[in-house]
Amino acid sequence: MEVLKSEVWVSILGALILTAFLLWFLEKYSPSSARNNLDKYNEPLRVFELKESFWFATTSFTPQDGGDLSQNISGRILSSTYWLFVVLILATFTANLAAYLTVERMKTSVKNLDELA
Repeated sequence: MEVLKSEVWVSILGALILTAFLLWFLEKYSPSSARNNLDKYNEPLRVFELKESFWFATTSFTPQDGGDLSQNISGRILSSTYWLFVVLILATFTANLAAYLTVERMKTSVKNLDELA
């Protein structure tokens, strides 16, 4: 069963890895991130280490809550763009799966009138 081609799956995995690394990078070097402004926030906030960034990127594909967003604007823009990408991928996958299952069901083994008798 091949709903999406293998190139698409590899691209999705690549986007997940790239997004996780970019989230980590933006959190580490942004002057407005929670990591670089610990005195500004009273309660402990989520600091996007590399492991947390991968977890956030992975849980974006599920209906589960991935946790708090990044505190810097660049991380929030990246997260919002990634969520839009995830919604489009999930919609495409759902549509392709429905089309694939419909075509499979419509295939018939009857090739001529003699087979009906």
